[in-house]
Amino acid sequence: MKRLIVTADDFGVAREVNDAVEAAHRGGVLTAASLMVAAPAAADAIARARRLPSLRVGLHVVLVEGRPLLPASAVTHLVDDAGLRRFVNVYLNDEDVRFLAGLDTPVKDGDTVTVLPAVAGGGI
Repeated sequence: MKRLIVTADDFGVAREVNDAVEAAHRGGVLTAASLMVAAPAAADAIARARRLPSLRVGLHVVLVEGRPLLPASAVTHLVDDAGLRRFVNVYLNDEDVRFLAGLDTPVKDGDTVTVLPAVAGGGI
């Protein structure tokens, strides 16, 4: 038997999105949601997730159009004064952002962002 997993995006971005996520999960349609932990309605989304233990919640990595949750000084294992550390690889449409505008590279609707961490000298 094949199973379909339906995942909601942007859980926490707005109360209306959270309403839809909860309704779809309670209705048996939605299996999981990606939580934007620094978004305006994240606290509401977290409270709902606690009330819905069968809703699987994952991390939504926000690279653009969001405020940082931590200052760069708190994630020195990922960034330094020059930007991304060499083992954190971010690509925009297959172009390494280091050769574009770094973390300030604009992302447009339809662009593909890939985050590829290197471990022990290789990519995973």
